[in-house]
Parts: sequence; C-alpha cells; structure tokens
Amino acid sequence: MRPWITALFALLSVAALPSAAAPSFPAGGQTTTQVFLDKMTRLILSKGVDKAVSVDYVNALGLTPAGQDWPDHQIAADATDKTSHAFTISRGTDQDLVLYVRRTDGIFYVFRASRGGKSLAALTVNPQTHVITKRDADAVQKELDDEFAFWAHNVDKLLAGT
Repeated sequence: MRPWITALFALLSVAALPSAAAPSFPAGGQTTTQVFLDKMTRLILSKGVDKAVSVDYVNALGLTPAGQDWPDHQIAADATDKTSHAFTISRGTDQDLVLYVRRTDGIFYVFRASRGGKSLAALTVNPQTHVITKRDADAVQKELDDEFAFWAHNVDKLLAGT
C-alpha cells in the first residue's frame, strides 16, 4: 500500500459524524466564508496532523512541480454514512485547499479548491489499482460544495470535542 494511503487511514480516527443533509453554502463556487475558514484552521492546527501529501496526486492537481510533495496540516473524520473526509491546508505559502472523501466504493475523490470554495482541479484515486483519474473541475463543483457542507456542519462539534 502506498504511504499516503496508509497515512490517510491513520488520520481517520475522529468519531463518526453525521453527514450534512444539505449544503449550508450557496452553490456555484462561493462556498466558504472567512469565519468558516478561521474555524477550520483552528480545528486543523489544534487537532490535526502534519503530513506531506504524496507527489502521486499533488502533481496531478497542479499544486507542485513534478516530484515534489506538498507539506500540509490536515484533519480527517468518518461520517455516519461510512464515508471518510479530510480537509487539508498547506504548511507553506500556498493558499489553496485540498479536500477529499473516501466513499463507500473505496475510491478517494480529491478536490483542489480556492479559499473562496471554487473547484480548481479534481481527481479520483483507486487505492486497489493505484490509478489516478483527472476530473473536470467545473463538473465536480457540487461534490466539492457537499464536502464544504460536511465540514461546516461538523466543525463546531469537532472544535468542542463532542
């Protein structure tokens, strides 16, 4: 198993959380607010872990030049619907965000987003075959909005430790 897959599974230790029933943000790529980002940053810095996102997909997302990883802070959580979610910020100067979800099909759906919530790049990763498939960034905006909604629905609970 690739090291980043092992690291991802290690992060999924937060108690199961409810999935967001409906996005709490407006659709169309304007999904985040500064208040939300401040809460997520506090959560990640207080309860997250430092990692370096693997070159296998940060290069495919256009975050780094070929062969270079992406040092990050991240938090991960399982949802009651048996999906696993992660929210990642750079330890460097990069302002973009990386969110990903492992759905019940076992595939990782990875999103690169602006701090305003717009999808910039997306891909899937099959951990069984190690195949990375690029996706159209505009076509996955609703999926990304749903990921932001999951975190918006749960950030206060996670900060409170409940």
